[in-house]
Amino acid sequence: MYYAQTRMRRSLCVSGAGLLALVWAATASSDEPAKPPAPPPSASAPAPSASAPAAAPSAPAAPAAPASAVPAGARAGVAVVLVGPWDDTLARQARDLARAAYRAPKLRPQLDEATVRILTGGEPSADDVAGKQLSDLRARLAPDLTTEESRAGLAGLAAALPVEAIVLFVPGPVGPSVRLAHVDATKSPPSTRVDPATLAPSPKEGQPGALDLDPVLTSLERLVAPKAKATRPLGPPTGEKAKPGPRKENLKNAKPSKEPEKPKEESSWYESPWFWVAVGGVAATGLTILIVSQTTDVGQGSVALRGKVLE
Repeated sequence: MYYAQTRMRRSLCVSGAGLLALVWAATASSDEPAKPPAPPPSASAPAPSASAPAAAPSAPAAPAAPASAVPAGARAGVAVVLVGPWDDTLARQARDLARAAYRAPKLRPQLDEATVRILTGGEPSADDVAGKQLSDLRARLAPDLTTEESRAGLAGLAAALPVEAIVLFVPGPVGPSVRLAHVDATKSPPSTRVDPATLAPSPKEGQPGALDLDPVLTSLERLVAPKAKATRPLGPPTGEKAKPGPRKENLKNAKPSKEPEKPKEESSWYESPWFWVAVGGVAATGLTILIVSQTTDVGQGSVALRGKVLE
C-alpha cells in the first residue's frame, strides 16, 4: 500500500512538471519578436561592419617602363657605336674614332669609360645590368640600318644614352663607313633619323689598319644640328595692334601735303645789278680820261679844265 501511494505521487509530480514545461514553452514562443522578412534577391548586399575583416587588396599594377631614362635637357654630344659583330680591327678603329670625336667640344658626350668601351664592342662585366642592355642593343644593329631590328636597336640606344646623335661605325666590303643618326628627344619614346650622308675614311699611308679621321670629324661637326636660338618674331610687339597702311585706291587719289616750290625764272642780263655796277665803273673811267685829254691851257698857278659830261 505504501509503495502504491509513493508511485502515484511520483507520477503526479512528473505529470505536473511536464504540464509546467509546456505552459512555459508556449509563453516564450508568444513573447519572441517576429523576425524581419528576408531581402529580395535583387537587393544589394549590406556593407560589412567595422569589426568584420576587410577584403585583401588587389595586387598593384606593375609600373610602366619610362620612355627615356635621360632627363630633359641633359643630352649633349654624340655616341660612337660599332655596328655588326665584334672584330679586333674594327673595334680598334671605332675606339680611335670615339677618342677623336670626344675631344671636340661640340661632339663630347656625358659617358663613362665603361659605356664607351661597351658601345665600341667591349663586353660588360657580370654585375653590370645597364651595360648588358647596351650590349644587347648594339648587337641588334646590322650594316643595313633600314631593317626592323636595326631601327629597334637605334630607338633603344636613343632612349638610354644622353646624346643628341649616334655615330655608327659600319663595316663594309670595301672598308668601313660612318653614318649619323639624329635623335629627336621631343617625342616619347625618342625617335631617330639616319642622315643620308655616308662618310668613308681613307686609310693612312704606311700605317696598316689606321684611318684618316680628320675629314670625318669635320663633317660630323657640320652634320650635328646646332641648338635653335630664339629669334624675335616679325611684326608689332606683343599686345599692340598693327597699324593699317594706306589703301591702294587712296594712294592713287592722294594729294601732296605741300605744293612743290616752283623753280625761279632766270632773269635777263640787263636786270642784274652787277651789270649796272660794271657800266657805271666804265663810265667813270671814261670821264676821267676825257677830262685829262681836254686840258689845253696852263696858266700861272692855275689849270683850266674843259670837259663834257656824257649823258
